[in-house]
Amino acid sequence: MEEAIDAYQKLHPEITISYEAPGASAGVKGALSGTYALGGSSRKLKDSEVTAGAKVTSIALDGLAVVVNGKVTSNSLSLQQIADIFSGKIKNWNQVGGPNMKIVLINRDEASGTRATFQKLVLGKKVKFDASAIIVESNGDMVTKVGATPYAIGYCGFGYIERAKSAGAQTVLIDGVAPEMKNVYSTKYPLSRELYVVSKGSILAES
Repeated sequence: MEEAIDAYQKLHPEITISYEAPGASAGVKGALSGTYALGGSSRKLKDSEVTAGAKVTSIALDGLAVVVNGKVTSNSLSLQQIADIFSGKIKNWNQVGGPNMKIVLINRDEASGTRATFQKLVLGKKVKFDASAIIVESNGDMVTKVGATPYAIGYCGFGYIERAKSAGAQTVLIDGVAPEMKNVYSTKYPLSRELYVVSKGSILAES
């Protein structure tokens, strides 16, 4: 969105666009209430939001990366291992070939569309997140916290991978597949999603 805003404002310097990222639910709610002209969402709309008049336009394809603190030596996990870690079934890195250290879970808040997608693709409907996880409110907070917390694990959108590396975190392969867009496009990578712009009613294109 930041890159799209920069490109648009170069074409229309008379227009100022502000942007913040408080989570998908806040984006949808803000668009419906008129607080935002447009909202962003990384999840599909709920039936109640559609009934209230929310419309979505798909704008991008994204992947979710699992990120770990630099002290973690495990650089590849299976999807089942990731599910077992985030549900609390696996609690020590030595259970997945890493050091004999307790796993520190970092999770997003319940307003997060990234969390909702991760729940759907990794844990499924019936398995719950471990309630002991540290909660953060954004992708940026997530990668900063994982990078600064020894033996931590979390997840983020692909757009935050470089920021994660700068913060001291690293990505892991999932079932041997690297978190790269080419693997999302080929459907080899298991964690992908569409990203949406949300409006109240349909977006009218310029004539």
